[in-house]
Amino acid sequence: MEKKTKTPRVEINTSEITKAVQEAVFSCYGIVGFADKASIARVDNKTKKGIKEDAIFITKHSNNTFEADVYLLVSQEVKLTETLVSAQMTIKYNLDRKFSKKCRAVNVYAENVSSK
Repeated sequence: MEKKTKTPRVEINTSEITKAVQEAVFSCYGIVGFADKASIARVDNKTKKGIKEDAIFITKHSNNTFEADVYLLVSQEVKLTETLVSAQMTIKYNLDRKFSKKCRAVNVYAENVSSK
């Protein structure tokens, strides 16, 4: 009879998630940077739950999964929807690859359109 052993549960560190999101965002075309905290407060009036690292909000769930909300600055020279969809897909792909599909969702928001 085979003995079943539980695999140890590894806790995901939010700073690792934040670093992976930053790496993914800076590889995206048309993204100028991250939104600042004051402007995020104007855009999103509700209180964000989770851990806040500048414009990246990580919400952890009980089953060791997480969601990421990312507030970005986008260049004026690009199509907004295509740029945000591309950034969302890139971030989700990188998080799934790095954290073994523990990422439930990635939400991206364009806080401000800026020129380079």
